[in-house]
Amino acid sequence: MSLASKVAATSGANANKGPKQYENYAIAVQLMKARRKNESAFPSSDIESLVEMSLKVVAQNFHLYP
Repeated sequence: MSLASKVAATSGANANKGPKQYENYAIAVQLMKARRKNESAFPSSDIESLVEMSLKVVAQNFHLYP
């Protein structure tokens, strides 16, 4: 099970319990291991980058820009 699917499963399980709570420890451990090896922590394309997210927002609201 990939990390993205674990986070999605956690958010689905906590959907009716108020604010979403994620297992941050597993994410932090993966980030630390990747930094030590000078690698990308999340090499899969399951998680969008901030650039991709911002491009989608701009594309949806393109009519608002001069």
